[in-house]
Amino acid sequence: DAARLSASATVRLEVLPAEVYYAKVPSLPVSPLSVPAVLENQTDWLTVANVDARINGGAADAGVAYRLSTSGDKFNVSANTGILTARPRTLDRETASEESAVAVAVNAAEPKYSASVLISLPLTDINDNPPRFQFPGGDCLVLENATVGSVAAAVVAADPDASAGAPNYNLVSDSSAGKFRLQSGSENSVQVLVNAPLDYDTMASVSYRYVLI
Repeated sequence: DAARLSASATVRLEVLPAEVYYAKVPSLPVSPLSVPAVLENQTDWLTVANVDARINGGAADAGVAYRLSTSGDKFNVSANTGILTARPRTLDRETASEESAVAVAVNAAEPKYSASVLISLPLTDINDNPPRFQFPGGDCLVLENATVGSVAAAVVAADPDASAGAPNYNLVSDSSAGKFRLQSGSENSVQVLVNAPLDYDTMASVSYRYVLI
């Protein structure tokens, strides 16, 4: 590197005769193996892919055992068939838009040889999370001579679901008897506007409650 620091590593390569390689090393699909996108938060076991290894052009899965080289509890692969499945309720698009696993096929004969393939699984979003206020409430000071139509407060909310779209705000309670109203703002926000002249002597403190849909 720029500071003339170096590192070294030793890589051991084993050269096999072609007839040995093709006779004993499992042949797998091209890596990475792309599969169709699935909906997140599946409630049942989901078949993701069939790894389908072959040795020397033989029958699929013959003389081959499968395992996963990736850690975690989201996927399982059948040792005999190479079918990769996803566990229920483990695929969450809000955590990751794509999941992956590495399946390894090992020949049954001695010596052992193996091959691996990366499986990439895109996730499709569903609207399964409520929107969240980034400014859920608090005190806002408004002058009693505030101009009708001026902004008294601004509230911002966001929805973690990509498919949800912009939130809709609704005013469900207002102790000011209509002195304020809502108006859509930018970037998923809503503004609380002064809707009528304010009088400190009759309404020193008001509250309003809004909800998201």
